[in-house]
Amino acid sequence: MADKKKLILCLVCAAAALAIRSLALLLPNQFLLWGLLAITMLSPVGEECGLVPGLGVWLATSVAALLLPNFECGLLVALFGYYPIMRPRIAALQMRSLRSGMMLLIILCSSLAEFLLLGYLFGDLLHADASGELFLITLGFTAIYLLIVNFFSKRGGEFWRSSLRFRFFDE
Repeated sequence: MADKKKLILCLVCAAAALAIRSLALLLPNQFLLWGLLAITMLSPVGEECGLVPGLGVWLATSVAALLLPNFECGLLVALFGYYPIMRPRIAALQMRSLRSGMMLLIILCSSLAEFLLLGYLFGDLLHADASGELFLITLGFTAIYLLIVNFFSKRGGEFWRSSLRFRFFDE
């Protein structure tokens, strides 16, 4: 019975993330906010369902988010949506230096993926004279946005544990 509830939780969180993500169609100027709220909706999946089902939900949500209009918001969900699923595992690490190293690795990998995607979308960007500065700007944006995602994912997980979990799982 608990596996069915976890599956239902995964589906509900993915549907809620896509519903919030689709709000970017109504107010397209706030795509950073809608992407952040959609990513936060994946926090209960990371808390309850484990790594493999969580990454499956992230992949399904990312593909669906990229298929909707307003590509920028879908790209944010695709690039940063895995973090709420990974966050409980990173927070469970005992050594603070290991947690910080994992965060740094996630920031570097996400910013490199974002930079390469920008280079692919905008053509000859990687061979330009200012590509080093653009990578530093991308790295800074990624670090700031991932810290905000971390804050919201932490608060979303706490809200799930304190207010909603007992309503969903009556164990």
